[in-house]
Amino acid sequence: AIVGHVLMQDGPKPLNRIQMGAVRRQLDQMDTAKGVDKARFKMKVRRFVDEHRDHITLIKVRRGEALTKQDLDELSRIFVDQGIADEPALSALQDEGGLGVFLRSLTGLDRASAKAAFSTFVAHHQLKADQTEFLDLIIDSLTESGIVEPQSFYESPFTDMDDMGIAGLFDRDQADEIIRIVRTLNAAAEAA
Repeated sequence: AIVGHVLMQDGPKPLNRIQMGAVRRQLDQMDTAKGVDKARFKMKVRRFVDEHRDHITLIKVRRGEALTKQDLDELSRIFVDQGIADEPALSALQDEGGLGVFLRSLTGLDRASAKAAFSTFVAHHQLKADQTEFLDLIIDSLTESGIVEPQSFYESPFTDMDDMGIAGLFDRDQADEIIRIVRTLNAAAEAA
């Protein structure tokens, strides 16, 4: 029987790290069998992301580079092998945009990558201060949450600069170009 951090066998003996890891994985698998606890799952994935920041797929997620099915399959395999997630938990992510979108929501988008995505737009248009501030807000949002839905450009905080949001600050062609850039960044988190 397991009591606290001690395995009871012929008297209490402290478990080593490997044994504790095995016990933790078994308990975690029992928890996920009862249903996916999203907060716990998110915490486990966040821990993995923090510990494996240099994994090539996670770098691609942060930089806004297009992910392949192979990239996401490899991470899914690692998550299952390490007891971070089971197949039902990973399948449940498909209803929310998939594993890539979920990972981007945890990592955010690298600020330099977000700025680079808008660099051509900025170079081709002489922007006013409020337009630059609007783009900075998009970049901040991408950096913080990883994904920004273009419809949010017509809601607060984007409407705090102009009641009409993006439509009040940019002409139609400029707004369409900004939305195209954001959709491209968002789509990069989905497997091609």
